Amino acid sequence: MGRPMKSPKRRKRFPCRCPECWEVAVRPTVIPYDAKFRRGGRVRKVRIPRLGVLKCSNCGEVLFGNEAGDQIDRAIKRAGF
Repeated sequence: MGRPMKSPKRRKRFPCRCPECWEVAVRPTVIPYDAKFRRGGRVRKVRIPRLGVLKCSNCGEVLFGNEAGDQIDRAIKRAGF
């Protein structure tokens, strides 16, 4: 009987390289965010007090991933827009 397969080692994902300044300084963080969007010809705003994003500690660049987009979509739906 063979030995069980070892699971591959997971690579450390963060910090990762910033697309703006190229420093290896991007990490997950939580920020307050005002989402602005247009509905019915008017600009609307929804406040998200704790949005999960990636942020560069060197230049301050904020990166919005799929999870942040989903969080924004849920906040807009909760607000009734």
